[in-house]
Amino acid sequence: MGVEQSKSSSELPDHLKRLIEAQKNFFPRIETELKKGKKKTCWSWYLFPTEKAGANDPFSVYVKKEEIPLLLSNADIFQWKYLLFLLEKAIREKGIREVLPNRHDQGRCKYFCKFFLSSGIYSHKDFFLAISDLSSALRL
Repeated sequence: MGVEQSKSSSELPDHLKRLIEAQKNFFPRIETELKKGKKKTCWSWYLFPTEKAGANDPFSVYVKKEEIPLLLSNADIFQWKYLLFLLEKAIREKGIREVLPNRHDQGRCKYFCKFFLSSGIYSHKDFFLAISDLSSALRL
């Protein structure tokens, strides 16, 4: 499978544009909350995107499995990977129920890990290692 090249934002599907924009806007808040060790606001859809938009997500973001390389080529995967590291660290220290108190967020996090790891994508190795480490912390 080839590595998908970065596309200009005008060439991306609308749902991926919305996801990337939401990540840009929410990643600073997510970082702040994860450094404190507990999710307090609504942002799971942007850190854990899957093929299903969240019922309460105002931006209705999602990613199809075949679009994962395109997303990773256009998103800030350095920051995303760092947030996954912070989450993994917090979960190892406090447990998932303390860090992600809502069971829907817990389920979305677990499904995101399985969804991305099952994608068969071999590019962006460090990003997938971060997901694998998170999966290990979740005991998946």
